Amino acid sequence: MGFHMMLSRTSSPDGQDNLDKIIYFEKDHLKVIAVLDSLKNSNPNFLNEFEGYMYIESDNINLDDLRSAIQTIVKSSLNSCTNLGKASISIALISGKKAVIGHAGDCRAYLPNHNFITRDHSAVQKNFGKKNLSHEAFSAHPLKDWSYPMRTDDDYNFEVSNVFSLDKGDTIILCTDGWWRNNNHDSIIGLNIDTFEESIQTAQEFHVCQDDFSVILYTQD
Repeated sequence: MGFHMMLSRTSSPDGQDNLDKIIYFEKDHLKVIAVLDSLKNSNPNFLNEFEGYMYIESDNINLDDLRSAIQTIVKSSLNSCTNLGKASISIALISGKKAVIGHAGDCRAYLPNHNFITRDHSAVQKNFGKKNLSHEAFSAHPLKDWSYPMRTDDDYNFEVSNVFSLDKGDTIILCTDGWWRNNNHDSIIGLNIDTFEESIQTAQEFHVCQDDFSVILYTQD
């Protein structure tokens, strides 16, 4: 079993309804895991519709080309939703020992054993180029709450990683910004099942960011 734990808060401290979603399903030799963080102006049914179309589209993808598959499953699902939706996403397709990561907006994926972190599609990150910002610099920036979602009107913004070869014990962390902004970089990179609950408690203290959060910790068997 790859999942050790997953959690999604139901509301932020200001009482905002939860706009995050965790997705997980398996089909044949494919595992799909994802976190989504929908923008406030999205259709309220968008996330559930998107998940439904992802499940359907997964029947038609080529497991020999995971990079193409992740583009297909996300873009086709996005275009199939009946109403315009905008969301940040971090998604992993896993087939056997192969994995590929896709992301848009400020949801993140971490693969510590492969020294990989997604680079946020945000106004703050855009100003700093390829340098990944510290949590402190991000939280102090006046544009910290501005991100570029997966869809902006008719544009499609989505980035795909190279294919990773997973060894036993390798981890994949998928999370929304409400989680990673409240946990420091070193603790995330060293995250394991024994420290996962501590990271949840830290995020719940909301010292940096008062936002809903979802996070998945996947460990390769």
